[in-house]
Amino acid sequence: MINFFKRSTCWYLLFVILFFLFAFTNDPVLRIITTFQKYLDELPEEKLYLHNDRKIYAVGETIWFKAYLTQGPFHIPSTLNHTVYVELIDPQNRIIQREIIFSPDGFASGHIDLPDSLSSGNYLLRAYTNWMRNFDEAYFFTRK
Repeated sequence: MINFFKRSTCWYLLFVILFFLFAFTNDPVLRIITTFQKYLDELPEEKLYLHNDRKIYAVGETIWFKAYLTQGPFHIPSTLNHTVYVELIDPQNRIIQREIIFSPDGFASGHIDLPDSLSSGNYLLRAYTNWMRNFDEAYFFTRK
């Protein structure tokens, strides 16, 4: 009879240990983290920021800028795309000028020469990558 209790206790302890091992592998927090990481791997998010030399420009001047291209929520330099499109858009929503710059390591510099024929007004500076065009334009960098 004592052997029976020892055996049943051993089986019971083994069952409890296995139960806790499998219960912790289905941890909801771990599942959320794993799912989020899978999402980031399959649909990486890029963020683009342009640093201008100043805020107001006159006709005939040059807009100098530096582009910072980062990947995902961790803001590490992105190497997903190497091409950055920078556009100058007039008040009627027409593209006046487009510059294409190369960004091999997540950083790039460039400039836009403002033509003498521009009329005064508020123009939009917009920047994006080809990957960003797959999503809403709200993810593009814009500055008035």
